[in-house]
Amino acid sequence: PLNVELLCQWITDGTADITVKLKRQAARRRFEAVKDLLGGMGLGVNPSGFFLWLSLPESWKGYMVEQRAREAGLNVFGAEKFAVGGGPVPANIRLSLSGPKDIEQLRKGLGILREILFS
Repeated sequence: PLNVELLCQWITDGTADITVKLKRQAARRRFEAVKDLLGGMGLGVNPSGFFLWLSLPESWKGYMVEQRAREAGLNVFGAEKFAVGGGPVPANIRLSLSGPKDIEQLRKGLGILREILFS
């Protein structure tokens, strides 16, 4: 199939490696934006990953932030959506670093999220 041939060519000529490198660099830049705006909060992340877990201030639960964020036009997910079993759910939210179309949109969303958490 054409897809397999194309992928083999990209692996052979180095295109795949270059693409991975560029994606990781973009993820690191986005992670740095998060550190700039929310660095005082617990960040569970791989610095070249595409999402992170944000530890919430003591009075918040993930589902609460999820609801308030959605009302403000943001899409984040509380840890409750990922919990399995009957154990305690950490007060965290999952943030996608690849969802926003660019760094500016990410920074704007992080600013809104910061306002929600600390207002």
